[in-house]
Amino acid sequence: MTGGVGAMTKPALIIALSALALSGCGELFGQTLNQPSGVVTSQLYRMPPGADLMRLPELWPGTKMRVESRDGSVIWTYSLKGEEVCRFTAHISPSGSEVSTVWTELDTLSSKDVRYLCTTVNIAGTESVAATLDGRDADRNKVEGELVAAAVGNIGSIQRGLADHILNERGSFDEICRDAPTSADMQSCRDGTLARDRSRRRD
Repeated sequence: MTGGVGAMTKPALIIALSALALSGCGELFGQTLNQPSGVVTSQLYRMPPGADLMRLPELWPGTKMRVESRDGSVIWTYSLKGEEVCRFTAHISPSGSEVSTVWTELDTLSSKDVRYLCTTVNIAGTESVAATLDGRDADRNKVEGELVAAAVGNIGSIQRGLADHILNERGSFDEICRDAPTSADMQSCRDGTLARDRSRRRD
């Protein structure tokens, strides 16, 4: 099976636009392993490509992820247009010299409606951690099915997220084209800017 997010790009993008998230904070996953905590922390910080779906939420426009390891935890923080909105944490606790307990938490950091994004973080994160600890590839069919199921009844959140992204893009085009002498010239400039932007993304 091909590893990484790229193998899921087309279906996952559609699904990510349709996701409903858990809000607030809660424990999501727990597992005990016969491995030292330092080894487990290193495995989760540097997930194998086949298990790692942590960049799946970046398919949502304007989303960036960063990962860090500190204080017995591996933390993935997701920002939307520069604002931190979701945090997925894997806690690793030693239960003796050769045994570790791992549990995960999801925190929603924004007061905005980011359910569509944080659920993608939750589902991708839980499966990525489980796959890494089990020594297997992530189950992409399972992830896609969970995201589709979570999308039911969440069209309003999806539409608001997409509308916000479109309005922000239009504002950036207006800034670039503000010196156009007529409204027709501005529209032509804006259309050309959009076309070039899409072309760069394809490249």
